[in-house]
Amino acid sequence: MAMDGSTRRQAAYTRTGVLLTSVTLVIVAATLLTALREVPARQREAGCTDNLHALGVAMAAYAQDNDDHFPLGGDPQDIAQPQIWANSPFATIARRLRPLTVVMEPYVKNDRVWHCPADTGFELGGLEEKTPFDTRPSSYERFGSSYYCETSMAMEEDRLSTVRFWSPVLPYEEHGPADIVFLYDGSSAWHGGSLFQKNRHVCLFIDGHVQTLGPERFYRTSEYTSTPPPH
Repeated sequence: MAMDGSTRRQAAYTRTGVLLTSVTLVIVAATLLTALREVPARQREAGCTDNLHALGVAMAAYAQDNDDHFPLGGDPQDIAQPQIWANSPFATIARRLRPLTVVMEPYVKNDRVWHCPADTGFELGGLEEKTPFDTRPSSYERFGSSYYCETSMAMEEDRLSTVRFWSPVLPYEEHGPADIVFLYDGSSAWHGGSLFQKNRHVCLFIDGHVQTLGPERFYRTSEYTSTPPPH
């Protein structure tokens, strides 16, 4: 039976509607699947945040007993590769560092707070994650800590309540304890990297608050300098 023009248009509309419905269902299903996959990742990030809160409390207790100074201890890379400090004024101190986990032991009730639940190790370390340093299968398993620190603040004998850093470029903004990161995840890949979220670090700031930072904000804070700007 031949179809008139109206019937053909109706059939075309029907096929188009079915196609659009199918595409919509595929998109919704993919979005729901991604969201379900995000749930465990969110739980791991929440566990990491709790760990760093606990370490912030421990750091404050250490400072109270030590004239407001930072704990002088090294993170896993400081201990395993002290040569990374070879060209700095702190090379001699770096060779004598004890692990930060050991220095903080009297103030940490449970060693598991050093373990980020998302820690799967990494091959490249350092703030820019470019220095060869293999921590697989996990940094915690290999070295007893998932967290890395701004060791130079302890080496410079800065104080928690009065430490000041500056942005390295104009307008040379001044930054205090609420702006400066002390402890952070060893790898940005542990959190994020999904369809909707970039890689990011969970960070403990000197004033004790914990915040998750994306790449741009994290690397900007890592560029702060303790050298006052020119007048």
